[in-house]
Amino acid sequence: GLDATVEVRNSHITALGFCVSSNARNESTHGINIRIENSVLESEHVNGYCGSAVMMNVPGTLYIENSTIIGENNAVLARGGDITIVDSKLFRPYAVVGADESSYYIDKDWGDGNFVPMATLLVGNRSASAYQYPVNVTLKNCTITAYADGAKTVYLYGNAAKENGATLTYDAATVISPTDEAVDPVIVGGGCVTVNEPVTSAAAA
Repeated sequence: GLDATVEVRNSHITALGFCVSSNARNESTHGINIRIENSVLESEHVNGYCGSAVMMNVPGTLYIENSTIIGENNAVLARGGDITIVDSKLFRPYAVVGADESSYYIDKDWGDGNFVPMATLLVGNRSASAYQYPVNVTLKNCTITAYADGAKTVYLYGNAAKENGATLTYDAATVISPTDEAVDPVIVGGGCVTVNEPVTSAAAA
């Protein structure tokens, strides 16, 4: 509900779809505060691409610290709100079955929920009418990886209106490193997007 609080501490959660998620059904679900600390959240890999371990798709706050987030479609899907991730690891270790990652929701508006592009960390929104609010993501001392060929680590797309755009800020201690060196560590698809720090990757080191 409105301004609800969810806390996950010292836990190991495994789920087929979402481990922790907001709900964008209406404004009564806005203002949620999610806090995840010292935990492992894993979206199971079961012959599909439905899993986004953590999804934030409304205005509110999401804070993740000292945790490991493992996803199939996404480890963290940040479609709205203010998200801070500290001292954490985001992984996408699976080869996706049943979809072509290079084209899946890349050239069209995103759907509801996690009918969105595949990336370990997905930031922003692509829609003319839905999810019209800003998203701001800050990373501090994090590691973000994707293991399969062609798999994206960080992908951003911003709403058309600047006030509803997507912002990513990360420090020099954060490593964004796709296993496939042909894939850029941070990819901006379009829209109003701000990336405040230079790309740091294992390949560039």
